[in-house]
Amino acid sequence: MASNQFGRLFTVSTFGESHGPALGAVIDGCPAGVLWRQDIMDLFLDRRRPGARALTSARNEADKVEILSGVFEGKTLGTPIAAVIYNQDARSKDYTAEKLATRPGHATDLWQEKFGHSDPRGSGRASGRETASRVIGGAVAKMLVTQLHPEVVVYGFVESAAGIHMTGEEVAEAVRILDVRPEGVDEFSLRLPNGGKNSALQEILIKSKEAGESHGGVAHLRMTGVPRGLGQPVFAKLKSDLAAAFMSTG
Repeated sequence: MASNQFGRLFTVSTFGESHGPALGAVIDGCPAGVLWRQDIMDLFLDRRRPGARALTSARNEADKVEILSGVFEGKTLGTPIAAVIYNQDARSKDYTAEKLATRPGHATDLWQEKFGHSDPRGSGRASGRETASRVIGGAVAKMLVTQLHPEVVVYGFVESAAGIHMTGEEVAEAVRILDVRPEGVDEFSLRLPNGGKNSALQEILIKSKEAGESHGGVAHLRMTGVPRGLGQPVFAKLKSDLAAAFMSTG
C-alpha cells in the first residue's frame, strides 16, 4: 500500500494501525538546529487525545510520544525524525466477526476487498487513530516555522456544526481576538469561539453521541504573516495541497 507520505521538501510518513503495538511518523526535510519544543508537541497531541473529554472517543490513551531519532541535545539533526506513540487501550476483543458483520460499507470491507488482507480491529489504518501521526508531523512543522518565521500565526476554529452557526459579525470578532492570542481558542471545549453557541453545540453533540448520530460542520482556518511565494503554479498550489491534506482525513 502506497500513499502514506505527505509533502515534498518537508515530508511526513505515517505508520501503524489502530490496534497495533504503536503508531507514529517519520519526518524528513527538517533542517538541523531547530529547537525541540516538547511543549508544542504535548499541546498538539493533547488537543486530539481520546478519552480526555466527553465528546472524544472513549478510548483512553496517554499519547506520549517517544523520539527514536533525529533529535540530539534538544535540537534537530537534519536527519529523519522518527517518533512513536505506543497504543495502551486497544480493545481488540470488541471487534468480533459478528460485530464486524453489522458494519456493511465500512472502510474495513473495502480494504479487505482491495488488498486481500487487512486488520479490521478499530478499522486498522482507516481509523481516526491514524491522525495522531499527522499531529506529530504538524507539531514538528510548527517548531520549524516558529524558529524561521515567528511572525506566522496559524489557527483554526469551528464556525458551524449541527445547525449552530456563527454570524459574520461573530466570526469577525473571533478573528480579531484570536489574531492577537490564537491559543485562546483552546478555552472553548469545541473550539467554537462563542461561549453561548459552544455550549449549545456541546449539548446537541452529547445527545447525538448517545443516539449514535453524527453531524458535519465548517472549520475556519486562518494564516497570517505567511511568506510570499509559497506553493507552485497549477497543480501544487498552497491551497490545493492544504485541501488534499484536509480531505484525506475523511
